[in-house]
Amino acid sequence: MKKTILFAICLLTLNSAYSQNLSEFKLGEKTGLKNQSGKIIVPAKYDSIYEFSEELAKVKNDGKYGAIDKSGKEIIPLIFDQLGNCSEGLIAYKKVTASGTKQTGYLDSKGNVAFYYEEPEDAIIRCYDFSDGVAIVGVLIGWQEYYGCIDKKGNKLFDFDETVTSVTPFSEGFAAVTCYNDGDPQCGYVNKKGFLAIPAKWKKADSFKNGRAKVVRNEKVPRYYNEEYDDYVDDKDISYYIDTSGNIIERIDQQ
Repeated sequence: MKKTILFAICLLTLNSAYSQNLSEFKLGEKTGLKNQSGKIIVPAKYDSIYEFSEELAKVKNDGKYGAIDKSGKEIIPLIFDQLGNCSEGLIAYKKVTASGTKQTGYLDSKGNVAFYYEEPEDAIIRCYDFSDGVAIVGVLIGWQEYYGCIDKKGNKLFDFDETVTSVTPFSEGFAAVTCYNDGDPQCGYVNKKGFLAIPAKWKKADSFKNGRAKVVRNEKVPRYYNEEYDDYVDDKDISYYIDTSGNIIERIDQQ
């Protein structure tokens, strides 16, 4: 199903690691997988095999990507220029069609196209993996990247403010964002309605986990000698944990 909305973001993490007691082996320049007993599960026929995610692992040959299951069966053919991890049943992909059209979108776990966007000549579309039921997407035009959020049917939920220069995947209902307004970048948190629920006042902000997130801000402190700068300074980055209301619940570094 083609989608006409246009936005995007960075595709995919390429980690070469294995799970479920499978290990990599080499035969010449090719890679396969064995189990703990040494039985070959995946013959050495791929240039690269990546980490399993939701029962599928990305594989690569001659610059093209596909995916296999844990029995070694090719579930997704190696026809894609980029391929993400299977996340919440959907897999980000990018490919050029026979007609020369650039497609970016999502496959289901069986390799069927769930929805996609056609990439125009003056923009680059990228897609994040799904997380917390939604995905961050955007479009890069020149040096400026614009971000949005979609549901699992590809419907746009909202656009991020144009001052947002980076976004993390949603976790526990929030996405950490970095905002830039003619000054130092500041980090805060956007909720799933697109509102800045926790103000952008932090130097760094991590994703929420178990109801709290690590944040950092620069604060004035009693003057001290900083070995890194080989000088005396009167400010320091201080780390805290905050709750989902943005309240500080714990200072991490006391030094």
